[in-house]
Amino acid sequence: MSGVFGVCVVALLASAPADVADVVSPGAVAPSGASAVARADAAPDTTGGAASVRAADGTPMLLESGGPNPAFFLPPKGYRSPEGFQTAKWGMTESEVRKAFPKAQAVDDKGLFIRGDTAGLKTDTFFHFVDNRLVSVGVQSREVHLSASQYVADFKRIRALLLKKYGPPVTDGETWHESLLKDTPDGLHAALVLGHAELGTTWNTGETIIGLTAKGKEGRVALNIQYGSSRLMALFLQQIQASEVADL
Repeated sequence: MSGVFGVCVVALLASAPADVADVVSPGAVAPSGASAVARADAAPDTTGGAASVRAADGTPMLLESGGPNPAFFLPPKGYRSPEGFQTAKWGMTESEVRKAFPKAQAVDDKGLFIRGDTAGLKTDTFFHFVDNRLVSVGVQSREVHLSASQYVADFKRIRALLLKKYGPPVTDGETWHESLLKDTPDGLHAALVLGHAELGTTWNTGETIIGLTAKGKEGRVALNIQYGSSRLMALFLQQIQASEVADL
């Protein structure tokens, strides 16, 4: 799994049941009628917040049983989310995204790519598709700084902008993989460069998962923003699994 899309998967899995990929298994049928609309508050939430997640049209992520709701994870072919990245909406075809972003270039069979600027940062932006439906957008900073503190400043500024746009996050904080520098002056900055720690914040709007991360990569700190479609997640995960199996 590539680092660009791995961010999205981690964020998605934080707010969905582990068996979500099973929704797209052969024979899965989305329920219809009034009985298909499950009440998210029917039972105490033991899903880490996923029970309260609903799409823009009110469709809940989970059924009353706590399992994934096929009506949420299998939107119809013509599905277009009111959300996405800038003017690109989840479910758009590659040609539709090209019209929205005329400067986008094809990257083999992996989707579209734009080099430019995002919120004051020099960035590379990648658009990823599943079954010719926009499912994920990754924004990678190309900024090169002399000190880790400057990367942290970039992270904090982008985090503040995302907080302003999306509100309180689902997860937020530092993750330490090696605690040797944890209690030392400026230990976080050195740990980030060495890959001993990383910063991460995620949001969930119901239609979109947003993940912001800062982690060490090749002697600097890589800053990434990942946007992913909640409703097309099952297809996305299935494609990743198929790719991993093909590697064996």
